[in-house]
Amino acid sequence: MRQLCTAAAIATLRLRTSQIAGSAFTADLAEGYDLVLLVHFLHLDRAACERLLTKVHAAVIPGGRAVALGLIPNEDRVSSPTAAAFNLVMLATTGGGDSYPFSELDQMFRNAGLDRTELHDLPPPQSG
Repeated sequence: MRQLCTAAAIATLRLRTSQIAGSAFTADLAEGYDLVLLVHFLHLDRAACERLLTKVHAAVIPGGRAVALGLIPNEDRVSSPTAAAFNLVMLATTGGGDSYPFSELDQMFRNAGLDRTELHDLPPPQSG
């Protein structure tokens, strides 16, 4: 029964979602969105992240939400081990990429006009 409910929920969401072709950093996002999902986008240089978040703020209706999903290191930037390893990859393979602790992401959201941020840990993936 749970799989059936999940399939129905996914089918319903597909009817109510849209994808925008091109780069999120250059494409016109339009406006009128209840929700914008930013999945692993906020790892570039700070200025690019803030420009994207400003576009997202303009695209979301009053009361709408922007949800970011990604690896977020602790404030010391060297823990958790997974987030620290990802940070090292970003530093080694991009021209200014980084992974930002929540305090820095919060400031980026605020600079873009998104004034309420929350951090939620996700449960680990279940196998099988």
